[in-house]
Amino acid sequence: MRTILIALLLTTALSAAFCASSAAMPTQDPPGSGAARWWPLARYVGWPASARSTFVYVVNRESHGQPHACNSYSGCYGLLQLHPMHWFGKRRRVKGRPWIFWPVNQLRLGLRLYREAGWAPWAL
Repeated sequence: MRTILIALLLTTALSAAFCASSAAMPTQDPPGSGAARWWPLARYVGWPASARSTFVYVVNRESHGQPHACNSYSGCYGLLQLHPMHWFGKRRRVKGRPWIFWPVNQLRLGLRLYREAGWAPWAL
């Protein structure tokens, strides 16, 4: 239990620094604004068509469609506000940047969580 607590505290501290460093990261955003613009990419990575309305709702609620949205308290990051316990340390870099910076990877990881637990990770 103590090891888990220390790991969580360390992850949270590192996440605050991560959030600060990611604020200026460029991305290849789809045109438009808001959460719905990410749906074509979500479908491409495998999100089911039946999840569309809830997906758009969650992305809007969590990040307002901003792929670099970051909660400096929890370290949750990206379009779906994925918690570091799901991504921190999983992979290092993709094209010179941490892999979580790429929206396609955020959507893939979000899809994996969705397939495992439905909308529960997003408290729905």
